[in-house]
Amino acid sequence: MKHHIRNFHKGFMCDRCSYITKSSKQLKLHQQREHDGVKFICDKCGLEAISPPALREHIKTVHEGLRYPCDKCEFVASTKSSFNYHSAKEHRGTQYLCERCSFASPIASTLTSHMKRVHGEAGFKCTLCHFKTRRLFCLKRHTVKIHGQELKTLCQ
Repeated sequence: MKHHIRNFHKGFMCDRCSYITKSSKQLKLHQQREHDGVKFICDKCGLEAISPPALREHIKTVHEGLRYPCDKCEFVASTKSSFNYHSAKEHRGTQYLCERCSFASPIASTLTSHMKRVHGEAGFKCTLCHFKTRRLFCLKRHTVKIHGQELKTLCQ
C-alpha cells in the first residue's frame, strides 16, 4: 500500500493510521507528534508548538522581541508571514480577484485556496452522508470520526 501511494498518488502514508502527505518530512513530523509523543515545548512559557520551526518562530517573536518593521509606513509585524501579507496588500497594489464573487486577496495562493474551497467541486465524496472534500486523507478521517469505520478505496 505504501509503495502504491508513493508511486501512483505521489504521497507518503503513515503505517500507523490513515494520514497521507506529499512530503516525507511532514510524515516524519506527523509520526513524531501523533504517535511517538514528541512535543515541541517552549522552555520559557510552556507553549506547545506544532513543529520545530513554529517553536523557533514563537521564541524569536514572543520572547526575543523580533519584529518586522515596514520601511514604507509605520506598520510593524510580529511574524514574517504577516509582514509579507501587509506588504502585498498595502504597498504592491496587487489584488487577485475572484471571477465568481467579490473575494480579493493580495496573495495568489490565498485566491487559489478560496477558489478550491468555495467554488471548486470536491474530489472525494462520502458515500454515507453529504460530506465532500478535495483531500483523500480528510475523507478517511471523516469516515472514521463520524461513521466509525475505515474508508475502503478502489486501491485497497
